[in-house]
Amino acid sequence: MEYTTVKPLFTGGAAAGRGRNVLLLAVGSKMPVPALMKLSTYHKRLGDRVFFGKPCNPDVVYATVIFQKHKAEALGLAKMFSCPVHLGGPAISNEGLPDEIEHLMPDYSLYGIDYAVGFTSRGCSRRCAFCSVFKLEGDIREHAPFREFVLPRHDKVLILDNNFLMSPKCEEKLDYLLERRLAVSICQGLDARLITKDLADKIARLRLYNWKFTDKALYTAWDRIEDEAEVLEGIDNLIEAGVKPRFIRPYVLVGFNSTLEQDVYRWKKLWKRGVYPFIMPYNRKFHPLRRYGQRPAYFKTTDIDVYLKQIGIELKREVFA
Repeated sequence: MEYTTVKPLFTGGAAAGRGRNVLLLAVGSKMPVPALMKLSTYHKRLGDRVFFGKPCNPDVVYATVIFQKHKAEALGLAKMFSCPVHLGGPAISNEGLPDEIEHLMPDYSLYGIDYAVGFTSRGCSRRCAFCSVFKLEGDIREHAPFREFVLPRHDKVLILDNNFLMSPKCEEKLDYLLERRLAVSICQGLDARLITKDLADKIARLRLYNWKFTDKALYTAWDRIEDEAEVLEGIDNLIEAGVKPRFIRPYVLVGFNSTLEQDVYRWKKLWKRGVYPFIMPYNRKFHPLRRYGQRPAYFKTTDIDVYLKQIGIELKREVFA
């Protein structure tokens, strides 16, 4: 049995065009995975038969694992096959696909989706202690132009960049999205600390959605209490530029170097602006605000102080925002 990062077995020569069975697996991932779609393009060009999560008699298996919590599942799954199994993804390694595959047009038929998916940049220069992006990918760097993964027929694009606005070319990219009038989802969020009034004006003109393109949404985050002034200024710039507050969805990291009082304070500051925060417990640990802060139907009708009393939580001090 072979366990490696995702690298192609068949790079040409005798293997090319022999009609091998290639099985692609996404372990624990709900979103479309660009790496798998690019591997599909690559192997189909070689004349191989590609199967995605379907029973077959594979000659080679590729499995991508995004989250550490699914790593053990992937390792167990790999033992079911007698052929070489290649494991990749952030939970396994920081190695990506070889350039000759990484920069292929994704095979969108693999997922049957009608929108484009990809990265225009990789990495992030923030070095946040709670985040693994810098450890895995390093400082921000350009990765691919939109034309590498957006087809002329596409009217929607899911952008996976970890810090889209940190790219030196972010304004050029925003201009492209506006010119194409694409529906856009930047699911990793926009760094509010980088949102100037000029950037906010462009962002406000985008057609921004959640990753399923079923509802309007602009994702951002307030992870650290010490970033209050910068984060709120960025959010205020968006609102002043015309973004409706209810479509702004700030992730609020809790349970990492913050007290419950600080978590409640951040929630109140954001809710006061009319935006819809989303509580994100660090490492998925229990947090008293999790149930409340992940259910809009709940927090739109029940004040956070009332909720805390209902569950028997007493703050060490009263929190005002």
